[in-house]
Amino acid sequence: MHSVQFTMTETLFGGMALVIALFFLLRKLGLAVFWSGVISAIAGLLSYLVYSLRHWESGDVLAIHVVVYLATAGILVAFTNLQSKQSKMHWAPKVIIYFFLFLTLLNAALLSLSMHGLPHYLVSFFLPNAAEKQVNTAFPGVMPHDKNKSYEPHLNQLAKQKALGWSVDTSSLKNLRTGQANQISLRVVDKHGKAVTGAQITLDLWRIADSRDDLRLSMVESSAGQYQARWTPQQGRWMSLLSIQRGDDSYSVKASLNIGGE
Repeated sequence: MHSVQFTMTETLFGGMALVIALFFLLRKLGLAVFWSGVISAIAGLLSYLVYSLRHWESGDVLAIHVVVYLATAGILVAFTNLQSKQSKMHWAPKVIIYFFLFLTLLNAALLSLSMHGLPHYLVSFFLPNAAEKQVNTAFPGVMPHDKNKSYEPHLNQLAKQKALGWSVDTSSLKNLRTGQANQISLRVVDKHGKAVTGAQITLDLWRIADSRDDLRLSMVESSAGQYQARWTPQQGRWMSLLSIQRGDDSYSVKASLNIGGE
């Protein structure tokens, strides 16, 4: 069964709501302020940890959730204690608390933007002609130096590919789902529309978040010009390199993949 997947904004503020609701529930049941804060914070963290086992994003995202949940519980404990003592907090500690709360939320917002980009309505508002083209506002990641050699050989390869006139249908790479085996199917035809048969095709996949997940798939020709492979991807941003070799002819296509993104 396909599990429900939430955005980081939903898990962040949903978890905060859980911590706050559980804190006040425990207080109403008569539990001490300190233990109400501890239990509500642990409940929020455990809920997100269980969710992240199925939908892992990155260590940065986990750290943001830990800080926000702990800070929420800590602020609730501090203000509840002050209220019970009927004393007012000095303005200086208040400024510090609000500053770090603002800093945490700002970092969470920037992290969400870097991973998922701006929401569609903001893209349409800020960027010209956004509705007429595909716009990607998320951070594309970095490319390791050993995968970004001199640009001149790349230009030569593009010229050879243009003269070769091959065409590759890579549409199956655009709708991959996480947590299940996906059938990747590619069709290769020459400039006359005839199937390119007997080619050796590899698909290199480099994960932006963790290079330890990099892998290479060898594609098998299932019918004339049709090549297939299976892959169970993890969520995140990937760079792909499709390499086709038949005799002295070679062809390659690079693309950025956003697996499980919005």
